[in-house]
Amino acid sequence: GLLPDDRRLCNRPNGSSEGVCAFRFLQLGDSNVARVLSQVVTPTANVNDTITLSAQVNAENFTTGSYLLALIDHSAGTRQRIRLNIPTGTYAFQTLSNSVSLSSPLSRIRVRIVVENSTGRVLVDNVQLIVSSGR
Repeated sequence: GLLPDDRRLCNRPNGSSEGVCAFRFLQLGDSNVARVLSQVVTPTANVNDTITLSAQVNAENFTTGSYLLALIDHSAGTRQRIRLNIPTGTYAFQTLSNSVSLSSPLSRIRVRIVVENSTGRVLVDNVQLIVSSGR
């Protein structure tokens, strides 16, 4: 679940990396709550294609090990992962990105933003899942 101050912010100065909307996770006191946003996608991809997960993040007094995760489920029942760790601290928007080469036919991809037991504020913007031909 989400906490009461977790929300989508739109059209606010310094509220997003591209000037439109971002999702804010905010907890000012102690937190023992893990928060997750998740979406399932089924892009067209072939074996050996490159799948890239990227996002823009911005934080203020942000703590603990939170991350973005792409769980790539194969039709044969196996799985690949792409994990982007969200840095702790205070910083302006920065790009996080990582890729894998698809090793087996694709069934679906679950993209998650996981904020675990954190305090402070983090904005997550411009989350992208890009498939590039591996030919």
